[in-house]
Amino acid sequence: MELEALDEAEKRFRALGATLVLISPQLPEHSRKIKNDRNLDCIMLSDPGNRVADEYGLRYVLPRDLR
Repeated sequence: MELEALDEAEKRFRALGATLVLISPQLPEHSRKIKNDRNLDCIMLSDPGNRVADEYGLRYVLPRDLR
């Protein structure tokens, strides 16, 4: 649901001249499959190991009860 909501918000960002970029820790093949299966228009980048997410302070860990 979150991906679909972000994809919908992307259209509004684009109308304002901004670009929404999703960063996923998944391997590129998995990210591509999710994007294709859900017919998402947004840009989705793969960041295995979370190096880029760490660099930008975007990485978070789900609490144990949500994993």
